[in-house]
Order: sequence, then structure tokens, then C-alpha cells
Amino acid sequence: MGYYIFRMPADTPRLTFDGLIAYLAGHWYPDADGTWYGKIGTTVRLRWHGADPASGRIASIGFELYGLRIAEISRDTVTFPGPDDPHLATTAWLRKIAEDNGFGPVFRIRRRKADGPGPAVPRGQAGLLVIAGHGQDYPVFGHSYPARPRS
Repeated sequence: MGYYIFRMPADTPRLTFDGLIAYLAGHWYPDADGTWYGKIGTTVRLRWHGADPASGRIASIGFELYGLRIAEISRDTVTFPGPDDPHLATTAWLRKIAEDNGFGPVFRIRRRKADGPGPAVPRGQAGLLVIAGHGQDYPVFGHSYPARPRS
């Protein structure tokens, strides 16, 4: 089995709504289905949901990693639609999104029975991906949180 070390692209912007808008200003491209997209590195595609990006209307940006939408970023909220993906690259991108939007650190904890089954990994099932809060852990996938970007 081959192992690799995941590294963010060198020019990775802050993964807040305003940070992504500034990074991709003038670099949105129309897709075949009529939506607009931009890229970070070779694996991340950002989809503009709403009117044409040049219009400046408030919309949201879908964050897709290898074609899997792992987050929806708007000016006010960040939504993590799921499904859970156990890959380390996914966890690293989610950690960056959470940190840039003012959430706590992201990590996996042991699943309880009530959490249901996790995604399959070579040694069983992946733990539950959570954001650490004030004495409580908040599940990532299937939830929305208010964005509080750090300066």
C-alpha cells in the first residue's frame, strides 16, 4: 500500500467567502451545465451557486474535492452536507475551512452507537468527525455553523 504526505497548494487562500471571492476574482469559468467554477490546485473545484459571479450578488460557493461536495460556504454560514469521507486530504481541507471561518479544531472521535456506522476504512469504520467547542464536540457532516472569520 502506498502512503503519501498531503500538502495544501502553495497559493491556498483563506477559505472564507470573502477570501475565495478575492482569490478567484476574474478567474471564474463557465461550466458545461451553466454554472461557474474556479480551482485551487488540481483537486479542488469551487462552484458558484447563484447569479453570475461578476454580478456581485450574494450567493454561496460549493467546495468540491475530487468531485465530492464537502462544504458550502456563504458570507454568513458554512454547511457541511456530507456524506462523511474518511480520507486524510478531506479532513485536512475541512480543518482549514473550519479554522479560517472561526470554528474550533476538527478531528475524529470514537463513534457511539447512536452516531451510526461510519465510513469504511481498512481497520473498520472511521470515527466521527467533529469540531471542538467549549466543552462539547459538534458533528461536522450534516450541519451548518455561523461563519466568524478570524482576522
